[in-house]
Order: sequence, then C-alpha cells, then structure tokens
Amino acid sequence: MQIRFLSIHSELAQIETIWKRLTASGAPSYFLSWGWMENWVKGLPKDVDLRLAVFERDGEPVMAAFLGHSKVIRRKIFRSTAYLLNETGNRQYDQVYVECNSFLTRPDSAINLEEVVKLLPGQWDELWLSGLDTSLFPGSALNEKIDGCEMNVLNRMPSPYVDLDLVARKKGDYAAALGSNTRSQLRRTYKLYRERGPLESQVAENLETALAFYEEMKDLHEKSWREKGETGAFANAWFDDFHKRLIRNRFDAGEIQLVRTTCNGETVGILYNLVLDGRVYYYQAGFKYEADNRLKPGYVCHAEAVTHSVKAGCRRYEFLGGYEEFKLRLSTNTAVLVWARLQKPRLKFAAEKLARNAALWAQEKYETRGGKPSRRRIAAEWLAGQGSSA
Repeated sequence: MQIRFLSIHSELAQIETIWKRLTASGAPSYFLSWGWMENWVKGLPKDVDLRLAVFERDGEPVMAAFLGHSKVIRRKIFRSTAYLLNETGNRQYDQVYVECNSFLTRPDSAINLEEVVKLLPGQWDELWLSGLDTSLFPGSALNEKIDGCEMNVLNRMPSPYVDLDLVARKKGDYAAALGSNTRSQLRRTYKLYRERGPLESQVAENLETALAFYEEMKDLHEKSWREKGETGAFANAWFDDFHKRLIRNRFDAGEIQLVRTTCNGETVGILYNLVLDGRVYYYQAGFKYEADNRLKPGYVCHAEAVTHSVKAGCRRYEFLGGYEEFKLRLSTNTAVLVWARLQKPRLKFAAEKLARNAALWAQEKYETRGGKPSRRRIAAEWLAGQGSSA
C-alpha cells in the first residue's frame, strides 16, 4: 500500500472525485458525507495544513481521510507534533466536532493500523483519533499492537440513539418505547404545556424558513449560556458561518432538519438536526427554559422531532456523544464513541497521563459532592444496564 497527499486548496476537484467514489454506496455517517466535508474544507483559510491522505493499492484508492498536521498544545504545557484524523488541530475550526469518525475504506479492502502508521511521513509524535465509531476502521483496530507506539484511549463516551423502527412498531408512540419514569415525565410535560394552549411543531419546508429557524435557535441557545455566565457555541463566528453555509448548500438535498415547537404561539424550542440515509443526527438546539422544572422543553422538542422522523421513514435518531442524562433517558439504545491517541514513547506523554488522571479524580470528587453520582458514573451504569450496540 502507498500513500499520497492532495491539497484542499489546489486539488479539491480530484479530492471530490475520490471521496465520492469511496462513499458511492453511502457515507458511514453525516460527518463523513461529502456535503459536510466540502463545506468544512472550503471554509478553511489558506494557512491551515490539512490534506487528503489517499491510500492506494495498484494505483487504486482503497482508503482516504483528511489528515491535519499541527503542533498542538494542551494545558499550556504539553506540546507535540500530531497528525489528526479529520481535524485540523485548531480549536476554532475543529469546533464543528466530528463524531462517528473513521477513515473512508473500500468494503473489499483489508487494512491494518500498523500498515497505515508506517506510511505517515515526516516528524510526528502522535495520531489523534477523535469521536471514533468503534464498528469502523480505525475504531475497530484500537487493540492492535503497533511496534514503537502505544494506544491511549482517553474517553469512551455513550452515544445514545432512538430506534425509530421500534417506535414505528409501537404505532408511533415514542413515549411507549421509553422507560417508565421517563415516559411519565414526558407525558406530564406534554400535559402541562397543553394546559397553556395548543402545542404545535413546524418543520422548515424551505430555505428561507430554515434560516429563520436557525437564527431563532441560535438566539435561544446563546441566551441560555449567557444566563450561566458563559458563551455558547455560536460565539465562534467561524462556527456560525460554517452552519449557515451548510444550511444554504445542503437544505435542498434533504440533509437539514429544523423543527420549531410552540405552545400557544410561543416558542418552546428549536432543534437543528442533520439527516442522511435514514439517520437523523441531533446537532444543536435552543430552548426556552421555565422556572417550573416539570416543564421540560428538550423532552417535548425531541419527542416532536422523533415523531416527525418516524413518519418520514427514518431508522435512527442519533443523540450523538455525551454524558447528559436526558440523552440516555430519551434513547432506546446506546452505542459508544471513542477518543484515542496513538503515541510514540515520550516522557511528556507519561507526565500528561498522570496529570490527566489527577484532573479526572478531582472532577469526580467535585461532581459527587453531597452523595450525587458523577455524569460518567451515570453513563457507565446506564451502559451496563442497557448494553451497547457498538
């Protein structure tokens, strides 16, 4: 196997041909679709070192991925030169947060990770593997032994989802597919909202409406973060521009879902979802929170989006990675995403590992004050009880 690199700035037409050839039977996830990737790379400035790595046998592409090559700094102390899978190494541009990540591989190709690693040129200390789908390469190869390198798994994060076929079998009754406690809370919050007036949902049916919903969603999102004394995702202007371009470019392809739920004419919340091959990916949201915590705008909005997605014939509603309890409660199944780094033997990595373990211990102590379980403990117990589809 051989490797060659193509520039995102001067060879994009050739990159598009190869990417579409490798996804001819469908992209593994929306984050690896050409619609998402094209929008991402076209928005990057000229000084970003990101290239398409094309792995070939007998002159034919068998695998490809965008590889960033960057000097990265963590905790203002730990520095390294890294290759990054479908990331740049710059937080501003990586805030789009790729998940369900992998290399694109031809179905008939037998690939091993050591072969790939030995082909990576130049000086580098580590290979960042973020948000990996463990059913796809290289997420499926994390246990492979690689001479001169160590695989460090930093995080195994639950990625809950709703099996929409299960909801369909329950005659579209989403609540009936959930646990008894969650079902009770969902039905109660519906009842409380309806006591105020009609509860309705509208799915954006044209680009103008989609962009209007996006702006309202963004305002709600930022307002809720400001009230916490923090800034939301859309404070990053590049991130905001990325998503406005994505909506403009991909709405007509049926890849964008914006759902606005109202009660008595007032907005309860808006969901911004991505759609591909029967899978709906919950990406971002803005909610109007209430003083009465029995009113759960997120529960209602997701229930409305799930109901719409079932009627549209979709198969899965992905909550994506996260330790948030609402994702676990509103799901019917749970997959796993992995964040890992393949590292060469360096003393600085051993020191960083000790520092990281100490920080995780401190975070666990802080979250469990007063006898409450931590988010990671809740997720781990949920995974143990539910089982994992990964």
